[in-house]
Amino acid sequence: MSRSPIVPSFRPRASTTDATPIARRSEAGTVDAARRTLILAAPAGLAACVGLPSIDTTAGDTDARAGFDRCLRAHGLDAWRRITDVSVAYDGEWYSIVRRVQPVLVDEQFRRSSEERLLTGQPVMSQLHTGPGGRKFVRRDGRSTTVWYNNNATGNTTADAERIAASSLVVDAYRMFLCGPFFFAERSAVMAYGGSDQLDGRRHTIVLTSLTPGLGWAGEDRFALWIDETSGLLSRVRFTIEALDSTKGAVVEVDFSGHREIAGVKWPTRFFERIRTPLPMLPAHRWWMTGLDVNRGLAAADLAGPAWSAKAAVPARRLEG
Repeated sequence: MSRSPIVPSFRPRASTTDATPIARRSEAGTVDAARRTLILAAPAGLAACVGLPSIDTTAGDTDARAGFDRCLRAHGLDAWRRITDVSVAYDGEWYSIVRRVQPVLVDEQFRRSSEERLLTGQPVMSQLHTGPGGRKFVRRDGRSTTVWYNNNATGNTTADAERIAASSLVVDAYRMFLCGPFFFAERSAVMAYGGSDQLDGRRHTIVLTSLTPGLGWAGEDRFALWIDETSGLLSRVRFTIEALDSTKGAVVEVDFSGHREIAGVKWPTRFFERIRTPLPMLPAHRWWMTGLDVNRGLAAADLAGPAWSAKAAVPARRLEG
């Protein structure tokens, strides 16, 4: 018997190869309007219109859980259980309108390329961003976040609090992007069936979940996971961003591609982010993995700021090809 989907009217994946940097077709007024829309949009209506409803977190859906468990195995669950730490490096580019609408979140003077370290099985992660402005080091340990700019810790001003909140969101989101289904498994997320969809001509099962607390300092965020029914791999995640006043009500999605097997785990190496609401189908961010290695024997003390230990500081092993 076919099941009634919770998530309605999903569109096929938009092309990520023909997206033009937004600055070439944006007026200042458009940017101002976009900023106002991002700040003032009503969360409940926006979430509903892109199909991210509340789910019953007290009782799981056995079919949704079975699909999610298959995704875990496809990504290399047995190998993941043997991994204690991950070192990864990225490079990428932001689209112009997003840099102007969300300057604190993008932090373009620092967030151009990054080296990142995380411990599995515990909420410890740190990032070293570099850009024209120098170095930005972020350490997140549980619900505590510290940020250093060029080795100087942020203070207690309102602007500093906004930077720390944005940095907390970025750390949690990048952990999710890298770890994929393992991120949700670590949080013991409850799953619900969300229907099916076609991406690039391939049939996907959609699994819904929510996390409390959410990403960064959000009380809750909701997620829809697109799982390829042939490969079992996670192809897309759509999610709310409730952590910042300027992003409440926004919904974005990230597509994953270029999966490569390293240490027995299949990792995505290419990422493309677009905004679904309040600016529908707006390209936001494109980035790619440049290096990855695992099991250096890192501990929480190695990831402390404003600089890593010698063992953690070695650049992630560069990807070949």
